[in-house]
Amino acid sequence: MNNKKQELFTIDWLSDKEFLNDPNKEWNDFGEFKFNSEKKIGYKTLIVHFETKEDFNSFINITKLPISIKTKWTWYPFKKRNKRENVYE
Repeated sequence: MNNKKQELFTIDWLSDKEFLNDPNKEWNDFGEFKFNSEKKIGYKTLIVHFETKEDFNSFINITKLPISIKTKWTWYPFKKRNKRENVYE
């Protein structure tokens, strides 16, 4: 009975080293992975602090940006977000 149980869980091809994952062989066969991503964050990021609510409101009036007290980031000039592609038009 023990031999039958052991046979059920024995997979012969796993013992063949040809099927084992060899990262060095994969690296030599395929080379370094090349990834080129288009930069989508813009030219310059700037953190602005406002000392008072009036300063914040003045900034909104000057820039004409659609921002509120909950806004974490925006583009200048304003860009509408394309949610389907997660990119900006």
